[in-house]
Amino acid sequence: MSRKAVEIYTDGSCLGNPGPGGWAFLALRNGREVTGRSGSQAETTNNRMELQAVREALLWVRPSDDVIVRSDSLYVVGLFTRGDVARANLDMVGAIRRLMVGRQGEVWFEHVHGHNGQVFNERVDRAAHQQATLLKERSVEEDDRPNG
Repeated sequence: MSRKAVEIYTDGSCLGNPGPGGWAFLALRNGREVTGRSGSQAETTNNRMELQAVREALLWVRPSDDVIVRSDSLYVVGLFTRGDVARANLDMVGAIRRLMVGRQGEVWFEHVHGHNGQVFNERVDRAAHQQATLLKERSVEEDDRPNG
């Protein structure tokens, strides 16, 4: 790697599996935070949210950037480093692979241990969980409204 890579921390969360889910990523350029994004999806799975975070990050980053994606998901890291075969979420895995093809910059995946105090990993974990929680709370509020 001849130039400094953009560091991307990603995480996904799901309340139930399936259930309301959230994803988040945080990007650092030259060691400084440049953006953080998150979102949610109704009926989904944790693995889909892990993949969605990676997809959103790769959509954000410039095609010329070298990128290190750091994830606490062995599922995600295995798909893109060890050649693990996807048996589910084929649409998401395919979308990420298409984002990786034809880039001028390279993409590497690195596993980080979750819930061990790594500041950026903890932040995306909280953001993804918060998105899932907010979505669940909104759906509960809607269920509590009277009909008519």
